[in-house]
This record gives sequence, C-alpha cells and structure tokens, in this order.
Amino acid sequence: MTIRNKTILMLGISTIAMMMLLIWAVSTLFTKKMDQLETDKATLDMERIDSAIESEKTNLDEKIADWASWDDSYQFMQDKNEAYIVSNLETSASFESLRLSFIIFIDHKREVFYQVGYNQNTKEMEEVTPGMNAYIAAISGHKTGMLMVDDRIMLIATRPILTSNAEGPEAGTIVFGRYFDEGEMGRLSAMTKHAQIELVQQGETKLVHNSLLAIDQHNLEGRGPVNDLFGNPMAYYKVRFSRDIHAQGAQGVKYITTIMVLVSTIFFAMVWLLLGRLVLSPIKKITSSVNEIAKSKDFATKIDVVGNDEFG
Repeated sequence: MTIRNKTILMLGISTIAMMMLLIWAVSTLFTKKMDQLETDKATLDMERIDSAIESEKTNLDEKIADWASWDDSYQFMQDKNEAYIVSNLETSASFESLRLSFIIFIDHKREVFYQVGYNQNTKEMEEVTPGMNAYIAAISGHKTGMLMVDDRIMLIATRPILTSNAEGPEAGTIVFGRYFDEGEMGRLSAMTKHAQIELVQQGETKLVHNSLLAIDQHNLEGRGPVNDLFGNPMAYYKVRFSRDIHAQGAQGVKYITTIMVLVSTIFFAMVWLLLGRLVLSPIKKITSSVNEIAKSKDFATKIDVVGNDEFG
C-alpha cells in the first residue's frame, strides 16, 4: 500500500472516529440536559396540581367555617327549627354557591341529626348517598380531605359546631361533601392548565409519592397520590404531559449531527489538500525522479525539488 493510500486511510478513520465521538458526546449530554429540563418542568406542574387540590380543600374548609361557627347552626342543633331548614338547607342557593353535594349534621351520640343532599347535574334535592353512613361514627373534629364513597370520590370537610364567637361546648359536627366529578376535575384542569387530569382509585400497590413515567416519545404520564380524610392512600391523579422539550432536543441533536458531519467533511478535505500539497506531492515527485534515474542508470541526474524543508 502506498503512502498516499495509507494517509487517506488513516486520515479517514481518524476523522470518522473523531466525528462519531463528538456526535455521541454532544448528543448524549444535550439529550440528558433536555430530558432533565423536561422532568423538572413536569415535576413543577405536578406540584401545581398538588397545590390546586390543597387549595380546593382549603377553600371548602373556609366555607364550612362560616356555618360551623354560627349562632343559627348552634341553635339548630338544640331545637332543629324549621326556619333554619327552610332558609339554609332546602334551598338550592346554598348548594350552588358552595358547589356542595350534601350537608350532614352529627350529634354528640355520633348519629345523624339531619342530612340533605343535592344533585349538581339535575339541580334537585336528593338523598345523601348511603355509603356515608359507614363514616359517620368516625367523623369528628376539624378535618378536610377525600373519601371514596360508593365508588365515587368526594371532597369532605368537617368542623365542630360552635357559637358565632367560636365558643362551646360543641353542639355537634357539621359535614360538607362535594363529589369530585367531571365538573370539579374540569375546574382543576382549568386552574392548572392541564386538560387531561384524571382521578383513579388506588390498587393493591399503593402510590405514596409523585412519579413520572415516559409513555412514549411524545408523552409523559405523571401520577400523584391523594390521601383520604384519615391520611390513608385512597386514590391518585393521572396527568399527561406532551414531550415538547424532548422533541426539541431530538431535533437539536439532528441539527448538531448534520453540522458535525459537514465540519468533519470540510476538515478532511482541508487536511487532505494540505497534506497533498506539502507532503504527498514532494514525495511523489521524488519517487518519480528516482524511478527515472533507476531506469536510465544516469546517476548524475539531479532531482529538482524546490523548498527549504526536509524535502528540499
């Protein structure tokens, strides 16, 4: 193999190896960084969803506080007066303004003192779901959280009933319930600007921390645990994130690869031209002259090489 061919081979192998190494390093680091940015953004969005759910709990807790510390409610637990029922519990206005599905009053014996339900879809009064009876004895004090009742997720708030001055003794407990149905999920989606949020009942393997899972190249799925009124894992929410940052990273890698190939090709061409002009051409010229001298046997012939370098 001639020096020319060896030079082309070594230069080509070196250029390709350098190009592949640079492409691998840049694409790996770039993709990793973009994926980290994507994960950070999704994590922050899930924290916003967590905050929005907590905000809903806080909001309901603030609403029930007005009813729980109220002389009228306190008096109602003494005499179950009809005026209170008519003006507060048999009117849709109370349920509409608070977005409630039911209101329950519990006495000191941990029994239902009075209860009334409301259907937010039909806008009519209805019976409180029977499944709530299983929780009546366990509900007391000041709590806010979720419950799974008759396979439906609902937001619950409870407070002890006191006077308007927040003085006792406690006359009982008032319970506000709000089904976390499609309407409420729609409000949650609007608050967090995510259209695909879904509440799912926990399975045998309980989710206790927020998690992110890559569904495919285009979507991430985030899951966050939702505890019940008593602090136990009850459900989790699912939310889809579009992998826009990942897609931009992949596109960026394509651009980088294209640029690397072009730069490597130009590098190869420039080095080859310089080697050809400064090294290979003088070698070729000397070789040709020596071959002519060998053929002619005229050892007095001089080789004409111009330059002040080693060849000259």
